[in-house]
Amino acid sequence: MNADIKVTTLLFFYSSFLFFSQIASSGETGCINPQVLTSKNNSINIIIEKTIHEIEKEELRPLSENGEVVPFGDLNKKWEKFKSSRIEDDCVVYFKTDDESSAKLYGREGYILVRNGQPIDAITVRLN
Repeated sequence: MNADIKVTTLLFFYSSFLFFSQIASSGETGCINPQVLTSKNNSINIIIEKTIHEIEKEELRPLSENGEVVPFGDLNKKWEKFKSSRIEDDCVVYFKTDDESSAKLYGREGYILVRNGQPIDAITVRLN
């Protein structure tokens, strides 16, 4: 991996960390507050709590190496690690940034693991 790609990758993960760290929590559910939340470049307009079963059913994708269909396709190992981080009372929420963020090429869509109202981990499945 060349230096430019490494720097770009590190900046992406750092900005993702800042993005998820700015999400507020809700006292009602212990999950992410379902209001429109903003970070420097993104506004989230869809936040839905989902079960692991629902997510795995919706995110079936073929692996590029052999075509086997598994949750998240080539991101399956990351998904399995994400799932293994869960403990009792954690929740997983689906998020999607608004159309304006997507138009500016800041769009993101994925899942956040939430514990005690705080984001613990995230898996981004679509970037724009």
